Amino acid sequence: MRLRKKIKLIVIIYFGLVLIISNVCASNCWIRDDSGRAIILHGLNISNAAKRTDNQISWHTFYDYERMSKDWGFNCIRLLIFWSAIEPEPGIYNESYLDLVEERVNWAQDLGLYVILDMHQDVYSSKFGGNGAPLWAVWDDNISYSSVEPWWLNYIQPAVIRSFENFWTERYLQNHFKDAWTHVADRFSNISTVIGYEILNEPFFGSFLPWTFEKIYLKRFYQEVIDSIRSVDSNHYIFYEPQIMTSAGFRSFLGPLNCEKVVYSPHFYQTTVHEGFPYFGFPFFIKRTLELRNSEAESANVAWLLGEFGVSKHTSGMDEYLTDILKVLNSHISSWTYWSYDYDNQNDFGIIDEFGKENSQLDYLIYPYPQKIAGDPIGFDYNYESRVFTLEFTKNNSICGPTEIYTGQSRIYPNGFIVDCSEPQYSWSWEYLENDKILVWTNSTNDVVRIDIRPIPEN
Repeated sequence: MRLRKKIKLIVIIYFGLVLIISNVCASNCWIRDDSGRAIILHGLNISNAAKRTDNQISWHTFYDYERMSKDWGFNCIRLLIFWSAIEPEPGIYNESYLDLVEERVNWAQDLGLYVILDMHQDVYSSKFGGNGAPLWAVWDDNISYSSVEPWWLNYIQPAVIRSFENFWTERYLQNHFKDAWTHVADRFSNISTVIGYEILNEPFFGSFLPWTFEKIYLKRFYQEVIDSIRSVDSNHYIFYEPQIMTSAGFRSFLGPLNCEKVVYSPHFYQTTVHEGFPYFGFPFFIKRTLELRNSEAESANVAWLLGEFGVSKHTSGMDEYLTDILKVLNSHISSWTYWSYDYDNQNDFGIIDEFGKENSQLDYLIYPYPQKIAGDPIGFDYNYESRVFTLEFTKNNSICGPTEIYTGQSRIYPNGFIVDCSEPQYSWSWEYLENDKILVWTNSTNDVVRIDIRPIPEN
């Protein structure tokens, strides 16, 4: 009981903190391709279903990957992988599992999709009804465990708390985790479609104070894992998350890491909406939270990606909720991956129903966006009502590649579209790649470029 009271007190104190959030502009750091173009990622998590299969691989086929790229215009996958599947016994790696992961990475490469490999966990391990750590790495000191609902309350069960405490303090466990990541990175180091590795999904602080946990335990842990990965792979980005409570909108105390090519990858779930309560169209909390995440990335001088957000199609106000989140993300020129590509009967936030037909969330997730920008983005916007897209950026003459904009033509512009530019006439040109629904824009004379795409009016 003492431990539960301590956790309750920590949560009360943490929720009671006053967050002072200033208005901030978008971070000036970007994920870049080999030619130097800024990359904006819009993608999906694959998938919740993988947590519950025997081989911990989701049901998706090449067709599903093709659907993401060709039908829906996404350019990124956050692909869940699991420590328990990678290292089922200490020091023994399951190459058959990694073969299946690589097969899916190859599908993505064939279709031009980037892949983030996400080392996923929920409630530490399958022993507690979750996923992540192999059973041999569950050091719960034989504390009894009984599952409760909703599932996320199991985080404050004493056995789960003790397991996390032991993980964060025992070098044996951390070294095995680090070595498992290094093994994975070594295998995928030369595959260009893997844009990066996400160290650990939603790290939980156990009974430590959240700010102490991030500053002392989590930062050191991240630094050591990154250094180990860098011993075999210096090319790919490494994605890192703040502690789990930030997903509900609270501050991170992690601060910058001492390394290059890293991406800040927080999550966001408005608690009431996550639990199925209506969204009443007041975006203050969304704006406040995402401005805070942007400010944290800016302070760390890194790019950021919202690794998870989502909502059930049954939630009242779902359309406004998604629109408000995406508007704020666009204003910060942030990348994102939605949770998730699943059937409704597997995950209430899934983007398809039990028959594989599109759910209504996709009507808001699919819209024009710049996938690659030949310079530094200043801002972009899409208006759902007028269907007008605007991109503004500072041109970089040292970048040889063109700017590429996903248009979603058949869905967004069924009658076609008109392209305008701030540049003098005849100083710029564009072509349209119909199969990919990509507008390729080249040439200009000015340093600052503004591109507008608007629908051709119906007759």
